[in-house]
Amino acid sequence: MPWTTETEINTTVKVAEPPRARSSKSSGSYANQATRRRGEVRHRTRYGTRGRALRENPRRRRLRVSREPVYQRRRRAALLAALAGLALVLMLLAVGLPGTGGGSGAAPVSKVEPPLLSTAPVVPGGEQVSIEPPEDKTLYLTVPKLGLYGHTVRNDGSAEALDAGAIKIPETGFPWQQNANTYISGHRVGYAGTESYYQFLDLPKLKNGDEVILEDAAGNRYTYRVFKVFAVEPTDVWVTEPLAGRDVVTLQTCTETVNDWETIGPELLESSPDTGRLIVRAERV
Repeated sequence: MPWTTETEINTTVKVAEPPRARSSKSSGSYANQATRRRGEVRHRTRYGTRGRALRENPRRRRLRVSREPVYQRRRRAALLAALAGLALVLMLLAVGLPGTGGGSGAAPVSKVEPPLLSTAPVVPGGEQVSIEPPEDKTLYLTVPKLGLYGHTVRNDGSAEALDAGAIKIPETGFPWQQNANTYISGHRVGYAGTESYYQFLDLPKLKNGDEVILEDAAGNRYTYRVFKVFAVEPTDVWVTEPLAGRDVVTLQTCTETVNDWETIGPELLESSPDTGRLIVRAERV
């Protein structure tokens, strides 16, 4: 067949017209439906039926507690265990944990009950009164201004006894002896759960005229009045010696330094050689 212009026109490939776009109303409807279906599938997959209900109504989020007897018993046992643990912690805090304040770890020293102050006979000072020495050398210290009443004073120079409370230096005299310097030492901070705990913390507050009372195991009472407060170096052992013609009691505790009586610092807590010794002397009246 010969090539002609008509043949070229008839054999020309016609390009297909693109399909018509749907109306905006119909397109939006299909898109919304598809998005909604995808959301529902994702919602069901992530939350499930109950999660969807909780999401739509947050008030339905409530803690459900089973009322089955077995679960009630478990909850009751857990509550009792928690209360027992709390009681144990409170008891440990009340009596002091082992080693609180750097304790020495030695066996505790037994506590001795003091006699009643109201029934103890008063032994006046400055008089030659013959008193039979009691077999028990334990003394009992009362300092009203410091809030100390009937604290045990053991005739024992060991560190274990000092950690338990005030001690009397065994080489010094007793209050029933004439011209005695009854030398008593106590901790400034001390150890929790013992009489040594903050026993002589406020010793620097004592002033001339303040009262110091000692009792012996026989019930005799000895009353003193403070007449001197000063500080010395740890090596000044002359303060333990008696004063001629005077019946005195000496109270001693540690200070941060010789000149710093108030600070509770590292020198005092670590028993540094730079600490001082606060001395309070009282004479029997």
